[in-house]
Amino acid sequence: MQALQPLPPRHRLRSPARIPAKPFAPPAIVAAACLAALWAGPVPARAAEGGLACRPTAAGRDWVFSENGRAVLTYHHGVVAPPEGFLEQVSANNRRYARARADYIHPLHGLDGEVLTHDWPVDHPHHRGIYWAWPETMWGERMGDLHALQEVFARPTGEPEVTERGEAIELRARHRWLWQERTPVVAETAVIRVYPVRPDGRRIDLEFRLRALTRGVTIARRETRLYGGLNLRLAAVAGQQIAFTNAPAGSEPRFSWGDLSGRFPGGRRITGLAILQHPANPEFPGDWVQYPELNWLQPTFPTAGTRCLLPTDRPLVLRYRLWIHPGRPDPAALVAEWQRYARQTKPDPAQ
Repeated sequence: MQALQPLPPRHRLRSPARIPAKPFAPPAIVAAACLAALWAGPVPARAAEGGLACRPTAAGRDWVFSENGRAVLTYHHGVVAPPEGFLEQVSANNRRYARARADYIHPLHGLDGEVLTHDWPVDHPHHRGIYWAWPETMWGERMGDLHALQEVFARPTGEPEVTERGEAIELRARHRWLWQERTPVVAETAVIRVYPVRPDGRRIDLEFRLRALTRGVTIARRETRLYGGLNLRLAAVAGQQIAFTNAPAGSEPRFSWGDLSGRFPGGRRITGLAILQHPANPEFPGDWVQYPELNWLQPTFPTAGTRCLLPTDRPLVLRYRLWIHPGRPDPAALVAEWQRYARQTKPDPAQ
């Protein structure tokens, strides 16, 4: 990845609804603890049919999705401090990025229980599994970096809400982006919906709602052209293969999918993690960025060369589906899965 110093704000500000997507092709780019032992036994929790459940840990900071007693993923709602002894492993120049963080997913488990994500990597200590953050977060003329944990930070408000959604179970969590840990500038709602495992894998839907609490808040990618948006730092993968495609404008359907596959640590077989972009997203489809040496693949937002001005009167809504599947990706199956996901109702911006 590029150096973490953001560029001066010299790009035009545009509303997300007015920016046409443009193709962009950048250059190619762990072990799980026993989570069940941390669950807060008597704490009430929702459970869906088929054994799906979502429970807080004993400390109440983290929430664990499980199915039939096996962990599916952990969502860190509360603030997570660096592990004991971690700072000593990080180079002096990088220690400023080894900051307490919240609002992310790790571990995400594969179909055999293996861990697919990576948290607290020594090379990029701000990377944190699956997280949604922008390296150029501006408030007026002030520059922060939600991605690298500089100046602006996501901090929890209230307790998550867990509900059943048909066969799935859903967690809804709220955070405020605090400037210098004091001034709230963005209200964020994150929704994580987990579906039962099937013979062809497991689906997890993600939805993010961002509303500015003050005027002049913008988000952008690194240098407005590299990484930023839904970030996925995965565990080391043997035999890693990365594939992605955006169907050209005018195609029917105009699909967008990416996939990283290989044998993850502890896995008994090749597993793939597919990421699907919902067509209702503003500026759909976003560019794909990959850094194979970091086991990194992501759909970006906003469009290269622009900054997105967050509205104050309604939320910006971004939606994605993760599909954990056995084996290498099948392009035809991915297009069919994208079509099923795309048929889901467009979210109500007023929610």
